[in-house]
Amino acid sequence: MTGGRRNTYDVLNDLARICILADCTLILAWSFEETARYLETYKMYENKPADILKEKVEQDYISKVTDCLTTVKSVNRTDCITLISTFKARSLQATFQEPFLRN
Repeated sequence: MTGGRRNTYDVLNDLARICILADCTLILAWSFEETARYLETYKMYENKPADILKEKVEQDYISKVTDCLTTVKSVNRTDCITLISTFKARSLQATFQEPFLRN
């Protein structure tokens, strides 16, 4: 707080806390149109299982490695393919599967 006035962050933080305690959903939007889109989407998924919203990840090796490596902000999918082909996927996989031992 500065000079007895609360900043926007503090107000939103308190509002979010109140909504959690009251078991309410808080929707913040920049316009009525954006709010309407959020509400439409919310209603569309209201009675669907949560796993329908989860990202589908392929189960093959390259897809798993790509999914893992792209969690780093500066690494994109093209970089992953380059890394995998440069460092030979099999040796990389073997290295990750070796037990971690302390010398």
